[in-house]
Amino acid sequence: MSSRRILNPGQSTVFTTRPVGLSTRLFVIPTPANPNTPLIIFSWHIELCCQDDHVERGRIDVDISSAAGALVTVRNLEVAQTAEVFTDYI
Repeated sequence: MSSRRILNPGQSTVFTTRPVGLSTRLFVIPTPANPNTPLIIFSWHIELCCQDDHVERGRIDVDISSAAGALVTVRNLEVAQTAEVFTDYI
């Protein structure tokens, strides 16, 4: 599991993914986590790739295996909500 990182609104971080043929999952948890917290909006982008950003709304567990063997930038698109992000890979 990667280190857990806190992203304030507008901040981003980069993660590595598993090699081609193996899956990687991204986890995004609104902080503080409570039932009244609005759904988090974030994006992930494969670096050095011509694909557009993948925008996710409210999902906590996302399969980013299409980025296998690459770096992935994760960006918190929220205006006022922080998020804790991490992957299941080192």
